[in-house]
Amino acid sequence: MKTVRDACELQPNALSIRLSDQIEQLDELIVVEGDGTAFFAKTHITQGMQDLISEGLARLAGLSPQAIYHLKQAMGGGKTHLLVAIGLLAKHPNLRKKYCGGTRYATAFETAAVAAFNGRNNPDHFFWGEIANQLGKGDQFRAFWTGGPKAPDEKDWLKLFEGDQPILILLDEMPPYFHYLDTQKVGNGTVADIATRAFANLLTAAAKKKNVCVVVSDLAASYDTGTKLINRALEDARAELGRQERNITPVDLAANEIYEILRKRLFTRIPDRAEIEDIAEAFGRKLEDAAKSKTASRGAEAIADEITATYPFHPRLKNVVALFKENEHFKQTRGLIELVSRLLKSAWERQANDVFLIGPQHFDLSIPEVRDKLTEISGMRDVIAKDLWDAQSSAHAQIIDLQTGQEAATQVGSLLLTASLSTAVNAVRGLTREEMVECLASPLREPSRSVCAVLVCSCKRRSSATMATEKTSCPSSPC
Repeated sequence: MKTVRDACELQPNALSIRLSDQIEQLDELIVVEGDGTAFFAKTHITQGMQDLISEGLARLAGLSPQAIYHLKQAMGGGKTHLLVAIGLLAKHPNLRKKYCGGTRYATAFETAAVAAFNGRNNPDHFFWGEIANQLGKGDQFRAFWTGGPKAPDEKDWLKLFEGDQPILILLDEMPPYFHYLDTQKVGNGTVADIATRAFANLLTAAAKKKNVCVVVSDLAASYDTGTKLINRALEDARAELGRQERNITPVDLAANEIYEILRKRLFTRIPDRAEIEDIAEAFGRKLEDAAKSKTASRGAEAIADEITATYPFHPRLKNVVALFKENEHFKQTRGLIELVSRLLKSAWERQANDVFLIGPQHFDLSIPEVRDKLTEISGMRDVIAKDLWDAQSSAHAQIIDLQTGQEAATQVGSLLLTASLSTAVNAVRGLTREEMVECLASPLREPSRSVCAVLVCSCKRRSSATMATEKTSCPSSPC
């Protein structure tokens, strides 16, 4: 049975990914990705992406009444990646044949005209002029920006959309765009008022053409003013059309598809199914033993059934991430990829090659990038220094490990820290003893003994936050 280091091969940058490396610019990517082959080679098609692809292609083929798609997720949640995917597929018939062979209408049209607007930009001709330019009809809309902003009416958009070629309009990062325009005064209002009307007219016009599709991304919980203006335009379109826009979540962080994304972005090779099943069986036996001894929940061994879908990660990683994924400044999918990159660095640089499934307990707080990332999410730098790691080996977990000759305290501390990262009011933080046992299970040790020993020691040396979180409880005697 191989460890993850022996069984897996990493992408060249897997141990050093940063958020800035992953920020995608919609308008640039639609052009620079060429025929899209390289883009899809590193892309896992999530359920949200599959929904948008199948329904969006049907619309471009003129065979669906649904014209407007609204991507809603927090910053870093995969919205731009989704927009680039549908844009490349709309442009390239051969790409659709390769990746959408089982999708209806994938070959029902040749090439769609694609106009992509990035709301982080602020062109003098506004978003409507940019769309017109990209569709090769800029002169038709020149009157709507020369001499000041004017909103194109529905009939103006319909004229812009004339012809038989399918048209896909992609609007990314629109809340900050509307937020900025709201600061620009004109007449008795702002440019945002004009832009809102232009946007609403675009939506109703698109819905009245059978092969025009509009996909707009939003930023949940950010740019409140911009989001309200987008919603106002959507409400106007609903009232006019009598039809709801289709809401799509690009990535479900609570589902197993997040493991597929991590595998695609971070690994070039993982072992075959038979090897993974051997590892799952070994974990299942340990969890079954823990359940029989009542140190893990009844039926805990069922967790092992998920390993084939989550390998090389522990199935409970997503549950721990779910505790803090709504933190205001956590960048959802992008942030998780960066965080897991630090986790891989910890696992790959361990002195002992003994990791069979990667979990939060493997965060190595002696690595500056790991400490910085976890501190950035939680702000708990003092807790880390006092309870978990400092350069003088005087943190509580380090002292316990020196006394016991193990690293149990360090691993439990890293696990509990990760489960305590939420900054929300009244958030669930920490883990029960049974949950810790499930997370710490390994073919090479009895997790229940490690957890009990650490909890006894931590109760004697209890200080703050992580070593005794809300869910942990002091056992009356060692296991």
